Amino acid sequence: MRRAEQRDLCAQGDTRLNGTKYTWLRHPDRFSPATWWAFGALRDSTLKVARAWALKEAADLWEYRYVGAARTFFAAGTSGRRTGA
Repeated sequence: MRRAEQRDLCAQGDTRLNGTKYTWLRHPDRFSPATWWAFGALRDSTLKVARAWALKEAADLWEYRYVGAARTFFAAGTSGRRTGA
């Protein structure tokens, strides 16, 4: 998602997503305070990648130990139910 949105934004002259590939993948506990603050503008934006990041964090994916459990969670929908960890 980030790559497609990056391409579209660059075509419009917007470079906000340049160099942020791994920032979106980083666990929130691994941010320094300065990096978290700088990431805030992107996090709070209306970009598709920001919405996807928020959904990923809301799903608590970092708590799943097994890929199968995470897949089961998504198969059940994002209703907030945890089906296994």
